[in-house]
Amino acid sequence: MALRHFEANGVAVRHGVFEYAWWLLLDWPNNLYSAWLTGSVRYNQLLKDFKNIPNWYMQFVLMLKVHYQQRGGSLSQ
Repeated sequence: MALRHFEANGVAVRHGVFEYAWWLLLDWPNNLYSAWLTGSVRYNQLLKDFKNIPNWYMQFVLMLKVHYQQRGGSLSQ
């Protein structure tokens, strides 16, 4: 389990966090949508502790909230 402060974690944990972040950004927004579809990422986690949320990100997250019961579809639906 990761500690509250990023720097308090060991190198292996911090490296893993960056690997996950890189994967999400590698094919934005498709990879984030895939993670949400499988339940790996929950809607409430996408906004937690997020100050000054960019509009483009907020629009994407709000789309997930609207379609949460329709998991299993494609991003273009």
